[in-house]
Amino acid sequence: MQRNPEALAGKLQDRFAGEGIGIELAFGEVTMSVPVNAYIQVMQVLRDDPDYRFEELVDLCGVDY
Repeated sequence: MQRNPEALAGKLQDRFAGEGIGIELAFGEVTMSVPVNAYIQVMQVLRDDPDYRFEELVDLCGVDY
């Protein structure tokens, strides 16, 4: 299945609006910035919600200020 990055970014913005999650679209890729306290919930939504059905996590980065 081929995904449209613009449509995906829009769906993510709609789903996670107001939860402190950043959604960026650059170079045809969608990047999410997720607070640590929301990480498990967000990953479960991306895996289990039929609108997303993600099967693989490609990259996970952490920042400690």
